[in-house]
Amino acid sequence: MRVFHFLNADHGQDDIARRRVRISRFRDLNDPFELLAVKNEDEKFRKGLRSWGEHFDKVYGLLCFSRDWHNPLLWGHYADKHRGLCLGFDLADTLVRRVNYVSERIPLRFEKGDPSRALDKGFVEHLLLTKYEHWRYEDEVRVLIELSPKLPNEKGSYFFPFSGKLVLRNVILGARCKLSIDRVRKDVRSGYGKAASVTQARLAFKRFAVVYDERSVRVENAYRRGDLGGTAT
Repeated sequence: MRVFHFLNADHGQDDIARRRVRISRFRDLNDPFELLAVKNEDEKFRKGLRSWGEHFDKVYGLLCFSRDWHNPLLWGHYADKHRGLCLGFDLADTLVRRVNYVSERIPLRFEKGDPSRALDKGFVEHLLLTKYEHWRYEDEVRVLIELSPKLPNEKGSYFFPFSGKLVLRNVILGARCKLSIDRVRKDVRSGYGKAASVTQARLAFKRFAVVYDERSVRVENAYRRGDLGGTAT
């Protein structure tokens, strides 16, 4: 599945150079209802759920992607107000978990319906992928990752390396991005060859959308045909 990840310019360049993407933590996401999208009026269970969430957050992280890159809200919220960039990946279907958007909070469920038991596994899976319907514009898919010392780890942040299951295919500079596209092209081509395209985005002229700047597409296509050889322009 082709998916898209939005970042500011510095983090995007770093991920391209170091072939990795930072693993998010549930408690750091911008939705305070992460792991709490439960309809639960019992104070005892609320405290238990919060405790479970705190433990879960120490053990698991996630990668967040959108299935589309054209929504201007995504660029405004996650790519430094269109000054950042978007990375497009081919993500292995076996890793993909689609987010469910709901208008009502979901009921709490325990194994065999017994509140003295652990949380039902199916309920936990559902909870990890449930968000309020007003987040639907993100069209989000997730990858759940068990945190491990084997993963690259810097200053408390874990990173997921690019691999056969997460292959970089697109680098799209935002409409307000100040990076030199020639410089980014040169960096991407030196590290990825023709495996990943480099283009610039612009605002659409007739609708509320972000689209390709056709000039950058023409240059990219010329490179892929071999008309420009190994040059960046």
